Amino acid sequence: MEFVNINDGNSFDPTPRLKSSPIPIKFLSFNREDEKCFNCGEEYIETILCSWQNYCKKCLSRYINDITDNNNTYLDVYIYTMDLECSNYEISRTIVSQNIQDFCGNCERIICFKQIDGFIKSGYGTDNDNKVVERLVGS
Repeated sequence: MEFVNINDGNSFDPTPRLKSSPIPIKFLSFNREDEKCFNCGEEYIETILCSWQNYCKKCLSRYINDITDNNNTYLDVYIYTMDLECSNYEISRTIVSQNIQDFCGNCERIICFKQIDGFIKSGYGTDNDNKVVERLVGS
């Protein structure tokens, strides 16, 4: 029996550039009722756009520090930069980034994780959150 390649360019791959993470992703909860991180016990932060997407800021920071390969993308997100004058690094990118390795926990929030199911909020929170989402949807 011969294997046949069915990836003829017409196949749809929703995550074509994502690789499998070499480090376990412990900062996400897939139980929408969890309030505290199952890994460290810190309280989860809700993403701006999706009310069922929660993440642990502490474990996310640890994950990003442990990822040493910046050439691969392991998780695709929309990131919002709240403080353009962050003292940790020089910001030289647009207001919305998509690479989790670019995340700075001091000045940024996650709008949403693109490949994780989530319930889109009817009201996004603050007026500033609403402007961010409107800008994202418009792009």
